[in-house]
Parts: sequence; C-alpha cells; structure tokens
Amino acid sequence: MKTNYFLLTAIALTTGVGQVIAKEQHNPSMCSWMSTDVKEDVAKEQRNPLVCSWMPTDVKGDPLKSFFMLGANYTRVNFAPKGLSSFNGNMGGLEAEYAWQPPNAFYAGLELDWRQGSMTGSSGKRDLVQVNTAEKLGYTWVGKCWLYNLYTGFGFNYLGHHLHPSTTSPSAFSGSYFPPFISTATSIKFNYYEFYFPLGFTSSYEAVRWFTIGLNFEWMAQVFTSVGISSLPGAYWNLQQKLLNFLVEVPFIFHLTCRSNWKFVINPFYEHWQDGKSTATTSSGTPLGLPLNNYNFYGVEFNFIYNF
Repeated sequence: MKTNYFLLTAIALTTGVGQVIAKEQHNPSMCSWMSTDVKEDVAKEQRNPLVCSWMPTDVKGDPLKSFFMLGANYTRVNFAPKGLSSFNGNMGGLEAEYAWQPPNAFYAGLELDWRQGSMTGSSGKRDLVQVNTAEKLGYTWVGKCWLYNLYTGFGFNYLGHHLHPSTTSPSAFSGSYFPPFISTATSIKFNYYEFYFPLGFTSSYEAVRWFTIGLNFEWMAQVFTSVGISSLPGAYWNLQQKLLNFLVEVPFIFHLTCRSNWKFVINPFYEHWQDGKSTATTSSGTPLGLPLNNYNFYGVEFNFIYNF
C-alpha cells in the first residue's frame, strides 16, 4: 500500500509539472515569474491579430500608441571644405524623440539631436556644435513580424564652427578660409542656419522574440540656408541650397520586458550633409568666398525607449 501511495503521488506531481511546462511552451511570451492573471493577459495579447509578439501592449493586450526615446551618441566626423584641407575629430551628444505611432494609422513625431566636439587638420582646429530638430508626419503599417513607417515633415539644422587657424600655416589666414575683408582675424565663428524637408522611412523586423533589427533612411532637401559670421554681427549671407543630404541607420533593438514596453537600442549610423557655398558679394563686388562644405558623420547611438 505504501508503495502504491508514493507511486500515485509521484505521478500526480509529474502530471502537474508537465501541465505547467506545456502551458509555458504553448505560450512562449509568458515569463516564468508572471502571475496567473498576467499570463492570461499575455494570452489575450497573442490572440489579438494586430499585435506582433514584440509589439508593446498594455495589460489588456492592446497595442501601446506612443513612445519616448532618450539616449547618447558618439560620432566620428570628417569635414572637408571643397578644394581645401580637411578636418577630422570626435563628437558626443544626446538625442530625444517623442512619437504617436499606433499600428496601421497616421504617425506624428518630434525629435531633437545635439552633438558637440572638435576637429583638427593641417591648417588648424575647429570646434563644432550641431543641433538638429524635426517634426514628422506619416503613416505606419504593421504586419505579423514587421513594421514600416513612411514620413515627411519640416526640420532645422544648426552648425556652429569656431575656427582657430594654425600659426604655422600662413595660407590658413588667406581668403580661402576668411573672407578677404576680414582676413586679419586670428579666429572666427561661423553659424550656419539651414531649414529642410525630410523624406524617409523606418522599418523593423522581428528576428527572434527578444530582438528586432531595423533599417532607416532619410533624405533631407534644403529649402533655405544662411550663415552668420562673428566679425560681422547682424549680417546673414545666403547660401546655395543642397540636396545631397541623407542619413542611414541600422538599429539593433533589444526587448527588455515581456510586453516590450521597455527597449534598449544600439543604432549605428552614417550621415552626409553639405553647406552650400556663399553667393553674396560686397557692394564693390568682392565675393564672400565661403566654399562648399562636406560633412561625413559616422557613429553609434545608445538609446532607451519607453512605450506608453
């Protein structure tokens, strides 16, 4: 009798554990530490045909419609004025973004990016500050394992230079770096103000339940650009508008919670930007002489995203 009793007890325990394991395997998005009520909510989430396993949801299983992102970045920059020696350096900064992004619906977002650093070259040193902000409007499509967003909007990019020419390079003081009528300066600040229309897309694909990979592209068409020079306060000079401005990103997104409402993103990027050359001349016909500038930004962002 004792043997049968212990045998029946062992069978009951084994059956109970097997049922629990079967439930976990049947619903892989359930964490082992979840309560029964939470697991039932996750099951509802999976039964919602509009919800991917990685899509952030509330406790009822409905998709969350907003997110806030905050993070830091590192950038390697190459700056090349056309026909002149280039500068190379490092920058660091912060970025933030808020977006309203319900699935299969209209999208609206606002972002702000800041980075700052210094560059050196054979002709001297440049301190560089960049502040970029943009509002975006578009549409979001969501499938079972993918998300695609197409948008446009309006943006503003500020680039502030503080140039310190090398005292060992007399050519650095020529009109190729300073306009001829202020070439006696020992350092000078340039403030570029550039408005543009962005056109781009973001996309992501669920590789595994806890990891998503994306591909983002944005083209930025300048519509109004000008530059201010510290030695000439109050004067702003028009520049040629440039169209060869674009950004490419490949974000690696790690889901930190079972409902994916917290994420960590490692986002490598490449950005190309141009400042058009100056078109203005003085009353005597002397050209301002600022060249076309090319920027190449290579870097990575480290961001946290909270969906709500």
